Amino acid sequence: MVTEAEKQIKEQVEKSNLAKAFELKSELNLDLTLEQSFALNTIMCDLANQEFSKGLNKGREIANSYK
Repeated sequence: MVTEAEKQIKEQVEKSNLAKAFELKSELNLDLTLEQSFALNTIMCDLANQEFSKGLNKGREIANSYK
């Protein structure tokens, strides 16, 4: 039988950092205007794209080293 703690650990491992960040933002109840919320979401998405690009570049670097 899977305990609640094990479920939470599995869920945390499976979720991306971006998904966790959006959830945490929602939990903060920042009382943002719609415009502010869009701006914050844009910032978070830009950061996610930068992290993805870094990982992609690193993957290419590794793959090219085996050619």
